[in-house]
Amino acid sequence: MNALYRLAIAYFCLFALALLASGTALALLKGGFSPESVGAYYAPKSALGLLEIAQPHLVGIGIFIMVLGHFFLFVKASVRLHVKVLYLFALIMILAPFAITAADSPLVLLKVLATPAFVLLSALLSLKLLRHARRG
Repeated sequence: MNALYRLAIAYFCLFALALLASGTALALLKGGFSPESVGAYYAPKSALGLLEIAQPHLVGIGIFIMVLGHFFLFVKASVRLHVKVLYLFALIMILAPFAITAADSPLVLLKVLATPAFVLLSALLSLKLLRHARRG
C-alpha cells in the first residue's frame, strides 16, 4: 500500500478515536448513559428539538461509517458485516430519542444500549484499521 494512503488512514483512525473519546466524555458530562439520565434528557424535547439533534448526526455519522468502511478496502480486510451492524447501531442511536416520550419509557434502553455498542465497535474497527495501515 502506498505510504500516503497509510498516512491518511492512520490520521483518520487517530481523529476517529479522538472523536469517539470526546463524544463519550460529553455524554458522560451531560448525565451519563443510565436509562434515567437519558430519559430525563430526551423526554422534554420537542419533535423539532429532536430533529435538530438527529439531522447533523445522520449526516456526520453516515459519512464517518462510509469512510471507515471504505478505508478497509485499501488494507484488504473484510468488515462488511461489521459495517452493516455499525450502521444499524447508529440508526437506533440517532432515531431512538424520537420514541422516548417519557423519562421512564422502556424505549430508553434502545438508546442506552446502542450508543456504547456503536462507540465500542467504531473504536475497535478504527484500531483494527490503524493496525493494518501501520503494517502496510
